Amino acid sequence: MTLIVAVMGSIATSYSYVWTLPDFNIITLYYRASIFFSLSWTSVVYAVAVFLDNPDSSGPVYMLIAGIPLVVAGSCVLVMMRLESIKKIPSGKLEHPYEVDLKCRLILQLAQKEARDALIATSIELFEEDDADRTVISDKVSAILYRRYTEAKQVMEIGISKFPDSPYLHIRMGILYFRYLHINLNGYDHLFRAADLSNRIDFDYLMYRTRRDCERTILEAEANRDVVAFNRYQKCMKSGCDHEKELTRILMLFWGELRQPSPDGDLLLTLADSMTKNELAAKASYKEMLRIHSKSIRGLIEYAKFLTEIGHDPVRGQRLLSRAKSVMDMRNRSLLVDKSFRSALFSDQSAIIVMSGDSRTLGTIINVNTVAEQLFETPRSSLVGKHVDILMPEPIASKHDFIVRRNLTNGTKSLLDKRRLIIVMLRSGLIIDVIIFLKLYVEELSTQSFLAVVTPCNPESVQMVVDPRDGLVTAVSATALEFFNITKEAVDAHEIGIRQLLPEYDEQKATFMMGD
Repeated sequence: MTLIVAVMGSIATSYSYVWTLPDFNIITLYYRASIFFSLSWTSVVYAVAVFLDNPDSSGPVYMLIAGIPLVVAGSCVLVMMRLESIKKIPSGKLEHPYEVDLKCRLILQLAQKEARDALIATSIELFEEDDADRTVISDKVSAILYRRYTEAKQVMEIGISKFPDSPYLHIRMGILYFRYLHINLNGYDHLFRAADLSNRIDFDYLMYRTRRDCERTILEAEANRDVVAFNRYQKCMKSGCDHEKELTRILMLFWGELRQPSPDGDLLLTLADSMTKNELAAKASYKEMLRIHSKSIRGLIEYAKFLTEIGHDPVRGQRLLSRAKSVMDMRNRSLLVDKSFRSALFSDQSAIIVMSGDSRTLGTIINVNTVAEQLFETPRSSLVGKHVDILMPEPIASKHDFIVRRNLTNGTKSLLDKRRLIIVMLRSGLIIDVIIFLKLYVEELSTQSFLAVVTPCNPESVQMVVDPRDGLVTAVSATALEFFNITKEAVDAHEIGIRQLLPEYDEQKATFMMGD
């Protein structure tokens, strides 16, 4: 019975492999199919040898040696026939989710082959032309990949509509969005659907690996490395301040106990040990903070104050204060303004807002820094957990979520990795101009998030928001109230029309839209 199970098991494994063909590389498919069928043939030969039960017979050995080449050739033919049959079957007539996935993978393989051939052919053609435009190569390759990736996406969409309860197809669709289409929001959507459809451990592991692969790719981006460094910088700053506060508290207890008529020696020893540990921990945190960002004016001042007031090292504290002053003077004298993302991120004047990148809670504020609290005149507790549209005036706020989702799902990414001038609304209801850097990032391979670096600008400019449907002014800046001599109450009551303030508004708008 054991022999029968072994033989049938090896044959079933070979059949399952040829039916699903799970590997992406064609050569790997042929190689593994040959191995599986060779093992199956070996198990059959072994069964024959057991059945003959003749140690002197060399028939099974000749049978094994003669059959292996035929089995290998036959397995390759079977793989080829299976691939050709899947290519010819229309997507709507595929009978199993694994067949849908296989057809999608064949299209992706074809896309890579066509792109590689086009790259070689176009490169040879342009090499013979002295004044050739090199962008033709990337344009042609991009067109091929876009066409094939769109075809693969259509195959998967048909498969999901036919097998809506298949978690495997949703996982594979997520991989397609992550690796090829680079639309992470849709990829996470399909992973969440797969998680709702099945709690099997193999699917859970596959989903976990898929997410890790995607998030590792995001983590490798230069901007994300800056964000990770910034988060470590913030943690070190907070850790240093916390240890400093704890050290201050312990010092008060120590000196309070020492003033007692009969101090408790054991308590004093315990407090002294705690003082030493917190002092060393605070110094280590501040040093790590400055190692990450050595030109942080705030960090230099905080560490200098600690060394001067508590750390018993006023000489070094004064050196750090002098260094902070030098950095500040150098920035004030510099004629060039550093507009890089890292510079804005580590600036002490930048407001930082962290928002959820999860499709289910997209735009929900996760964290803000102290500068953001001051800028928006709102405490952190009133911002965290709210949607980011509370910082926007109407009619922008009501359309913001739709605009963001449309942008993130069509792959254009016009919102990310760019300096953009936008308006935001303060707690008072007034608006201001800000420069925003919006970055996608993943911290420590957790769920993706969006980090916005917000810097106020144009303090003397006049800002107004106009509803294009009726021309009513829906929000204004403090400078607009003064410039047009209007009241915020009138704006809130929708009593102010833009044409009352600017009679030539329509002509100026038409000129602006034409780009003149």
